[in-house]
Amino acid sequence: MYCFLTIFALISLKEADNLRLGDGSSGILANTKYGTISGKVFSTPSAKEFYAFLDIPYASPPIGKLRFQKPLPPEPWKEVLNATENTKICWQLRLRSEKVENDPRENEDCLYLNVYVPKDPSENEPLAVMVYIHGGMFSFNDGTFKSYKPYNFVERDIIMVSFNFRQGPLGFLTTNDSVIPGNVGLWDQNIALKWVQQNIEAFGGDPKKVTLMGHSSGAVSVTFHMLSKQSAGLFSGAIAESGAGIHQPKLQSFPKYFAYKLAHAIDPKMGEHNSSAELLAFLLSVSPSIISNITKLYPDPKYDNRILAGVGTEIVWLPVLESSEDENAFLKAPLHDNLKDGNFNQVSVLAGITSEEDAFRVSSWTKENTLTVDKNPELVYDRMTGIKEENKAAFWQELKAVYTKEPFHKNFTGLIKLIKWFSTHPQRALFFQ
Repeated sequence: MYCFLTIFALISLKEADNLRLGDGSSGILANTKYGTISGKVFSTPSAKEFYAFLDIPYASPPIGKLRFQKPLPPEPWKEVLNATENTKICWQLRLRSEKVENDPRENEDCLYLNVYVPKDPSENEPLAVMVYIHGGMFSFNDGTFKSYKPYNFVERDIIMVSFNFRQGPLGFLTTNDSVIPGNVGLWDQNIALKWVQQNIEAFGGDPKKVTLMGHSSGAVSVTFHMLSKQSAGLFSGAIAESGAGIHQPKLQSFPKYFAYKLAHAIDPKMGEHNSSAELLAFLLSVSPSIISNITKLYPDPKYDNRILAGVGTEIVWLPVLESSEDENAFLKAPLHDNLKDGNFNQVSVLAGITSEEDAFRVSSWTKENTLTVDKNPELVYDRMTGIKEENKAAFWQELKAVYTKEPFHKNFTGLIKLIKWFSTHPQRALFFQ
């Protein structure tokens, strides 16, 4: 369950005449920095017409030697680009069986966005803009019209932008060095935000009135952009629903280890004896479907559960903390202290959760499990990242006190709310034995 909110913004007066309307889908043109695009007319359930521009390239295709690398701006085009249909999404990482087929739209060339315009900007003031980041545990989902329709926003005269970004190992596998840098999926989001700043006026939007919104891992992404200096000035407000990025489950614990584990699962000859460059060369020789479709489970000493490539009870391919000395890093440790010290992009924020989302699990907990966190809290706080080691135990006590001052087995309501904070199944498992 997720809470969805709609915001309203005051809009300043500014001319915008780059969108020309004609009859039918072929006559709606917008002149972007990279070339002219042709959109189409849609209608909301209440019959309000709006203009949709679908599958606009916001970055160069991350294929060939650009796989696993930070995105580059798109190449300009000369002819009018037909932007009337969603045809591509990024590779999806999910539990698969022999009977589950890939979505035919899955493609490594997937960095496209959609712009939904409520009205002809040549006759109105510049409009506020909502940029939406989809959820999906950084592993699956997409930003297409089919998945996220803009009706609630365009009916309130808000421009909505949604987009795809690289997920799973193609977006978050890293050798923790410059060979395969970390967080390229977040860098995709970053360059999409830059595209909005450069081009949204062509659709009648106000680049100074951009709100970044996401749910679940999309909300985690929103908070990461707030914490990253690389995204400074790219948005003026943020909405985070059912997710935040300062707690351990949303960060990789052993990124280089699992990069080699994935390669070894594809070819047993590959291992940690290979250099980062050799690992990259090997992974560039493998099809993206093989990289994304690995579903093999095996016992692994790094976790208590069986895992690989985001499949099983642990999600592996997540954002990663980078060196605090790297000026070009997207995420620097410690995130908790950065937030506490005000070292983040200070924009207006609206946040929400479904506080008792896990209430349906209580009966199974009371009948089948014994709580261990009351006696062994280190099982939880030892796995926290983004917090200085010497602060972990105290942070855990302060966090627990927010929800209950009793042992958890005497206050299941407090337990339910706290587990929402951890939000992923592997962390839930730490509470039991």
